Amino acid sequence: MRAFAWATLLAATSAGVALAENHEARGQISDQCAAAYEGAQVLRRDGKLVEAHRQLLVCAAPQCPQVTTSDCARWLHEVEDELPTIVVSVRDNSGVDFLDAELLVDGKPVAKRLDGNPIAIDPGQHTLAAQRSTGQTVEQQVLVRAAEKDRLVTLVLPAGPPPSSLPPPERVAPPHAPVPVGSYVFAGLGLVAVGAGVILDVGASNDVANMRRDCAPACSPDAKNSAQIRMLLGDTLLGLGVVSIGVATWLWFHRQAPTPQAARVTLTVIPLTTGTLCSVAGQF
Repeated sequence: MRAFAWATLLAATSAGVALAENHEARGQISDQCAAAYEGAQVLRRDGKLVEAHRQLLVCAAPQCPQVTTSDCARWLHEVEDELPTIVVSVRDNSGVDFLDAELLVDGKPVAKRLDGNPIAIDPGQHTLAAQRSTGQTVEQQVLVRAAEKDRLVTLVLPAGPPPSSLPPPERVAPPHAPVPVGSYVFAGLGLVAVGAGVILDVGASNDVANMRRDCAPACSPDAKNSAQIRMLLGDTLLGLGVVSIGVATWLWFHRQAPTPQAARVTLTVIPLTTGTLCSVAGQF
């Protein structure tokens, strides 16, 4: 008997919990219906018919109280009559449709791809933008009127070149300025001249030393003249070599990228009885 009483009490408690949960669920639905009922009227008054249509679908549902469903169902039909729709297409100048265009209304994405179906939109001024997968974008201002149905809007986008599958060109470093040919020529000329000058000077110096040891002061005039001429020629070649190496060095450090007009250098050497006169003139 006591077990039966406990079972009866447990059953009553479970039924009470179920009734409470059902009552709570009904209360939540009633709150949602009431919020949609009030919100739809405000949105409709502000001209936001798209959102008002969504709220009226909530409060016109059979789960809502009869007091809200009757009004919401009637308002829903009225809003559907007032709500304008547009059909957007994106084409090029020749009238070919672009199928990869995404539609944005006032900066907000509306359709990933245009399929020709009507799109609900609030009455008023809007900015329609279409963007292709290639990055091309076109915008157009439109004025949509209340109760305007299936208005055709065409956005014209110039046909762009197909995206290239080729990799971007590699960056090539600018070529280094080549060494001028004149630098090699003058360097070689300078080394040869310096070498020949040293040989002549050393030989003439040895001859002078031998004459001072063997025959001075009664050495023959021809031997003296030969030593002097070789010493003068050796000094001249040394001077020529130094100047040539200097010109080669200058050309090396002042080399530039090749130009249509090549550099021109003129070297003038004038032997004198007291030395050598060298002059360098050039256009670089």
